Amino acid sequence: MALTESERLKLYEFVKQSSLGTPGADIVMKALPTLDWGDLATGNDLALLRADVRTEAVALRSEMAELRGELRSEMAELRTELRSEMAELRTELRSEMAELRHELRSEMAELRTDFRVEMSALETRLQRSIVTWILAAQGITVAAIGVMATVLTIVLV
Repeated sequence: MALTESERLKLYEFVKQSSLGTPGADIVMKALPTLDWGDLATGNDLALLRADVRTEAVALRSEMAELRGELRSEMAELRTELRSEMAELRTELRSEMAELRHELRSEMAELRTDFRVEMSALETRLQRSIVTWILAAQGITVAAIGVMATVLTIVLV
């Protein structure tokens, strides 16, 4: 049972008038709680609170287990999606690489053909130049022989 404020004041005055005096009355007032003793928790109150906490803990564990399961499920879905996307990208990459390989081979074949045509043209020009040089050399030789024959004829006659 809690003391009312008027009862506390009477007790203070009584202790103050006793041999304890004002300092003793102050100590007694500090020692007496101002709240109702019914507000303090009992063993039964604590047992009920403990039961409530345990119930909440069980519910929390259950919820955490459910969330863990959902998380694992979502992670498995993401893993499957990621693998599928990676397989698609791998297929696309292989297709693009095959296309590039084909383009490169085509371009190399074109370059090889162009090179052969140019080499053939150069060979033809070189052959013509050689023939021209040979003919020019033969002409010069014939002219030189003619000049020598004329000189010999002049000298011998």
